[in-house]
Amino acid sequence: MSDQPAQPKIRSLPQFIAMLEDGDFADDGAKELEKINAALKQASNAQGKGVAKLNLGIEFKIDRNGVVEIKGTMTTKLPDKPRSRTIAWTTPDNFLSPQNPNQPNLPGVIVTATSDDDEIKTA
Repeated sequence: MSDQPAQPKIRSLPQFIAMLEDGDFADDGAKELEKINAALKQASNAQGKGVAKLNLGIEFKIDRNGVVEIKGTMTTKLPDKPRSRTIAWTTPDNFLSPQNPNQPNLPGVIVTATSDDDEIKTA
C-alpha cells in the first residue's frame, strides 16, 4: 500500500473546463455568453432574429517528462447589426450618383448626397 495520496483525476468536461487557467477560462466564457445573449435580444427586437457563435478551442502539448500544456482559445461572433440600404445609379463615366438619370429634375429642388444623411435642399 502506498503512503502517497491518490492523484485527483479530471473525469468530466465541466471539471476540465473549470481547471483551465485556474477558472479564468470558464469565467471568460460566462462573460461571452452574457454578451451573446444581450446581442441576440437586441437583434431579435430589431430584426426578429439573430445568429451568434461561440467557438472554443483546446490545444494540448506534451513534453518528454509527461507534462501536458493546455491552452484554451475562445472566439465570439455576434449578430450583424442591421444596416440600411442606399440606392444609387451609375453614370456614363462609371461613377455613382444619388440622382436617377431617367427622372427629370424638379424645378427649385437640388438633391445633394452627404455623408451623414440624404438631404434635400430647395433652391
